[in-house]
Amino acid sequence: MRKWPPRAIESTVGEVSEVIDLVNSMGLIAAVENFDLGYDKPLCSAFAERCYGETDTLHLTFGELTVTPNDAKFITGLSIEGKAMNYKGYAQELEWENIYTFTKDVFQWDEERTKSEMLVGKSKQRIFHLSKLRYNFMGKKKLRADGKEVTPERIIATANAYVLYLLGDVIFPDVSAARVSTNFIQLLQPFDKIHKYSWGTAILAHSLNELRKASRAQRNQIGGNMAFLQAWIYMHFPIFSQRSFENKEWDHRYYGDKYTYISKPRNQKKDYLKLRRQLDNLTTKVVVYDPYKEDLAKVKGKKIVCEEQSDYLGPLFHPRG
Repeated sequence: MRKWPPRAIESTVGEVSEVIDLVNSMGLIAAVENFDLGYDKPLCSAFAERCYGETDTLHLTFGELTVTPNDAKFITGLSIEGKAMNYKGYAQELEWENIYTFTKDVFQWDEERTKSEMLVGKSKQRIFHLSKLRYNFMGKKKLRADGKEVTPERIIATANAYVLYLLGDVIFPDVSAARVSTNFIQLLQPFDKIHKYSWGTAILAHSLNELRKASRAQRNQIGGNMAFLQAWIYMHFPIFSQRSFENKEWDHRYYGDKYTYISKPRNQKKDYLKLRRQLDNLTTKVVVYDPYKEDLAKVKGKKIVCEEQSDYLGPLFHPRG
């Protein structure tokens, strides 16, 4: 599936600067640009199989590690403060009548148009297809260049579609990498409030949930943002970053674009088995527990002290039981 370019929103909405500012304020566009990584399948798979879903931790020979809010903040550049996605009043499963209401407000689609876009073939799932969203709302700049009118309503609808596309492609990607849940359309209303959500926390929660699913015996795919997981591995285990090269244009703002994976192993199964053995022999000497220590220390009043190792004796509790 072709991607919607990170800066497409700017060329799409043209002179409507307030829409550009709102989308930029979310940090999602920056997150897209920070995730311009190839996918090191053997490395991510080797770590994913160490995931223990009951505690959302990765079990290694020397102990356990997990992905934290600080990882989401420094790798993605997304905020870990703000309103929760699953706020009071958020419907876990939208009824069709409510879907039609949202699509009318967000995309100016009537009921028949909504059905034609969503109910493809025998599928009755409440999902939007990313490729169709992209096809329906791209090309507004060309229309303007051809002298055709683009209404303000159409511009706002395009901005909504772009944000929804990013939610399915960056924040909440599933194993298909081709669709986004209809439930997320609730997050687009009102449009001028979407930048207040804690998007960093959302990508963290979704990534851990997808790792939890991938750890099950019957699963053979990993969902979630793999570039986020891969960057997390590179930051905490620099020895594996040798499988890539450091981006010379890295601006030291976010760590998601620090590494660019270029290696394309011909025999991924062999590479995977080699990485398994490496993980079995890891020691604490090669682990960076707090790669953002210096960055945190620079923020006055928000320095977080992190012990490299600590002992814990007691029960393990997970809210999903």
